[in-house]
Amino acid sequence: MTHLLVQKINKKQEKTNIPPIRTGNKVKVYQKIKEGDKEKVQMFEGIVIAKKHGKGLQATITVRKVIGGIGVERIFPIHSPTIEKIEIVSPNIAKRSKIYYIREISPKRVKEKLRRKKNIILEEAAVQEITEELKEEQPTKEKSTENQQKESQQIQQQTTTNQNGQQEQNQKGDSKTENNSTQENK
Repeated sequence: MTHLLVQKINKKQEKTNIPPIRTGNKVKVYQKIKEGDKEKVQMFEGIVIAKKHGKGLQATITVRKVIGGIGVERIFPIHSPTIEKIEIVSPNIAKRSKIYYIREISPKRVKEKLRRKKNIILEEAAVQEITEELKEEQPTKEKSTENQQKESQQIQQQTTTNQNGQQEQNQKGDSKTENNSTQENK
């Protein structure tokens, strides 16, 4: 009974407008901050290096950003009421679920690696688009091959009729030559 009650409370507190965040994505996290009587929204932009604790209320993301040569990492609970929104700036797909190796790499190399991965992903997407286009064109090709087959059959029929016509002409020509040769013999 208490378990069902906890689930209901959790569902009420979960946010529904969260984009599909993956490691390697460059994100902007907008967080509400109270300073005395004032409340303002502060933005933190960086690369998601880890996503932990699943999809429930305890889900968190670790975002890393380099400021003035110093790496800054912040852990954001995704469903926290202080998080106003999360935007994905550029989607990059990492092959690992945690990309902690970025900590040791210079920011320039990180950008190069993510750019390379993004280019590979774009190339793969282009290849998929081309294959889909080819699949869509395949029925038209089949139709065109059917048309080609019909045309070739018609051409074959025409050539056979032409050949038959030539054979008849040759036979007529042969009979004329026979008549001529018989007349010459007389």
